[in-house]
Amino acid sequence: MAAPGTTVQITMPAMGESVTEGVVLEWLKQVGDRVEVDEGLVEISTDKVDAEVPSPAAGVLTAINVQPDETVTVGTVLGEIEVGEGGAVPKAPVDDPVDDDGAAAPPSDNGSAAPRAAADADATPVAARMAADLGVDVSGVAGSGPRGRVTKDDVLAAVASAVKGNGGPAAPSAPAPPDGAAAKQIRGPAATLVRFMEDSRSIPTATSFRTLAVDTLAARRATLKGAGKKLSFTHLIAWAIVRATDDMPVMADSFAAVDGKPHRVSPEAVSLGLAVDVERKDGTRSLVVPVIHEASKLSFGDFVAAYD
Repeated sequence: MAAPGTTVQITMPAMGESVTEGVVLEWLKQVGDRVEVDEGLVEISTDKVDAEVPSPAAGVLTAINVQPDETVTVGTVLGEIEVGEGGAVPKAPVDDPVDDDGAAAPPSDNGSAAPRAAADADATPVAARMAADLGVDVSGVAGSGPRGRVTKDDVLAAVASAVKGNGGPAAPSAPAPPDGAAAKQIRGPAATLVRFMEDSRSIPTATSFRTLAVDTLAARRATLKGAGKKLSFTHLIAWAIVRATDDMPVMADSFAAVDGKPHRVSPEAVSLGLAVDVERKDGTRSLVVPVIHEASKLSFGDFVAAYD
């Protein structure tokens, strides 16, 4: 823990495996404000998530180095906190000067590498990515975020409005093939997979990564193989996923819209889909996702048989 009087830097944290930068949306505290440990200081938007950066220490916010709508990379110093009950006299923030009519004047060059301004200040990165995926023109969406920026909730509301026919942006449609391109209809399992993948774009999804030691898994597989069981690691990992829903049933919940309102759906049993790369007789390849229905109700032997 930092000693009283120590200056602690507030840095842009990593917010996901592939997230390298974010846009400052709004400071929740101002220079001179008292802050507590883990209290939200500044709201950051990335192309994956909008989140608050918590305070790393208790004390007084003495500097704000990055202004709203500026893009910063992971590790950038956003501001500073002086640890302690009272703190020293706050240092002047590295702020955009304000002219007489209240508008922000152009920032001065202090010789340091200032974070670059956001290329598009009309929408948060999350909203911009979602709008691009759904075919929504953000210029026609009213923003409810800081300084009128379009948020992901605004995009979702616009899509819902279009679906209901209330004058919102046009519903997204698949683009036509470019001139001269050969178009071939997708049929069979591949067409089913396309439909499911399109449906999944309307469902809220989160991805989490963990790195685990597999010594126990390898030892267990060796024991089973020694007993004559022909099992791969994926047999056991798939079984572990199914069994894990007994301890964490929330992970099996799904999303559904009932009467236009979002609902959490808890299934009676858990089914497991397995993506399989299939080679056809003509040498072409296709991704198929067979499903082990109600896998959570099966014994291990029956599960392996269904898996195979």
